[in-house]
Amino acid sequence: MEQQKKNDQQAGKIFGLVFGLVFFLVGLGVLGWGFKSWRLTQSSKNWPVAEGRIVSSEVKSHWSGSSSGSHSSSRKVYSADINYGYKVDSREYVSGKISFADYSGPRAHAVQTVEKYPRGKRVQVFYSPGDPSVSVLEPGKTGGLFIPFIAGGLFSLIGGTIVRAGLSGQLKFSTEQKT
Repeated sequence: MEQQKKNDQQAGKIFGLVFGLVFFLVGLGVLGWGFKSWRLTQSSKNWPVAEGRIVSSEVKSHWSGSSSGSHSSSRKVYSADINYGYKVDSREYVSGKISFADYSGPRAHAVQTVEKYPRGKRVQVFYSPGDPSVSVLEPGKTGGLFIPFIAGGLFSLIGGTIVRAGLSGQLKFSTEQKT
């Protein structure tokens, strides 16, 4: 019986370590991505500007929310599919990035964005001095950039809690085979 208890504690420690570390590392990865995106968004405010022109502008739709492909648990979301051309040092570029906070959502938002950037409109393009192919029309816009911080923080917190509980012996599993 004492051996069974030790086996159960060992199983809890292993589970806590493996499962908790996976959660924790995923959370750190999401947090890292969020910080990188936020830094890029902030630096875009100081990027050089080039003259550009909208070459295409339309509302696109797709299904979101289901990994099985079933539309019963999905919802239709919309995005503004906008492309613009610009020149930097005699080289031509085409991009579709409005801001680093672009998202799909209600149709009204996509329509509003397409109306703001109609085909043929002249625009100011903010481009990265280190890589002119990276550009936005709306620098510094943070929109939904808080989501990776919340999700990453929660995953890291949950993962750390599971690791701690496993290592302290609070997670117990029965390794006894039932007949």
